[in-house]
Amino acid sequence: MGWCDVGDGGLTREEVKTVHDKVPILGDIPGLGRLFRSEGETTQHVIC
Repeated sequence: MGWCDVGDGGLTREEVKTVHDKVPILGDIPGLGRLFRSEGETTQHVIC
């Protein structure tokens, strides 16, 4: 969670979430494991 800022739409806060997913065991294989892993990031603006 972050601080609330005053913007054009009133009091808002930006939330950034990072997700790391992998297939158990297969995601741990050196080199080949990267085929079974993924990363993502989402940004959401929330009204306080």
